[in-house]
Amino acid sequence: MRQGFKKICTGIDISRTAVTAVRIGFSPEGWRLFQCKSIELPDDVIRFSYRNQNIIKKDLFIDAVKQALEIEDGREILTGVGLPNEIIKMSIQEFPELPKARPEIERMVAWTIERSLHFPAHSTKVSYHPVGWKNGVERMLVTAGISSVIREYELVLRENHICPEVIRPVGITQFNFYAEKIPDQGVVAYLGLFENYFTFFVFIEGQLSFYQGIKKGHSSKHYLDDIDMCFEFYANQNPDQEIERLYIGGCQENREKMQDVFASFGNMDVTVLDEFSLIGKEKAVGMDKREALAYYAAAIGAAQSLLK
Repeated sequence: MRQGFKKICTGIDISRTAVTAVRIGFSPEGWRLFQCKSIELPDDVIRFSYRNQNIIKKDLFIDAVKQALEIEDGREILTGVGLPNEIIKMSIQEFPELPKARPEIERMVAWTIERSLHFPAHSTKVSYHPVGWKNGVERMLVTAGISSVIREYELVLRENHICPEVIRPVGITQFNFYAEKIPDQGVVAYLGLFENYFTFFVFIEGQLSFYQGIKKGHSSKHYLDDIDMCFEFYANQNPDQEIERLYIGGCQENREKMQDVFASFGNMDVTVLDEFSLIGKEKAVGMDKREALAYYAAAIGAAQSLLK
């Protein structure tokens, strides 16, 4: 145990192209990064699907996980896991009235997901988080995935002594890493950039009001076009709630150069979030570029979920 740190937490982020892992600790001085590593995956190891098998070559997948974690066979390790955005659907759902008992709430949420997202309730794993009321209707951020698909990742990890204690989509784990830098006042947006995906959250006085998650197009131009259309879609739905401040986080090459592009989307302040203001690092980690630390944001958020 490193002195001054009550617990060392491990997190992994799984994408189609790589497995990324970190170890972090928390002390009165804040979060600290002790270890980080990313192992690339060949093209044919993982094939994303909402409904069917994802891990095509289990041996290559688990070898990459073990290399990223730098663990030996037989050692059990608790982890927070960020699963790919592409296999989990996330949306804001509205409920005019909810039952009191939790099991009944879960059944109603599952039924709503079956109706709106066409996921069969009996085979869907659902989680939800209340995000407030709007026009007398209770709203929840709901995540849903086919149970067998999520279970596939969990079982492959557990069979190799890697025990997922918290499992969330990487869109959430990445956001959670940056969340403390996003203010509760005004109309504020967070844009989370991934290699092949982006997430877009809008908060009004600290309450989640809007969410979209979009898979990247075939080129960087399409990526920017999709972001532009997402902003436009929000503006059309919320003409009286213009975004005042935009915060950008996540892994994207030359994202500072994109700041002027994002600023052209509206009359708002644009901030590219600084990862080093959120977590320190040991000298042995050897990382001095913020873009490199941004690459590990979702894995760090997954590890933080073990203590939050």
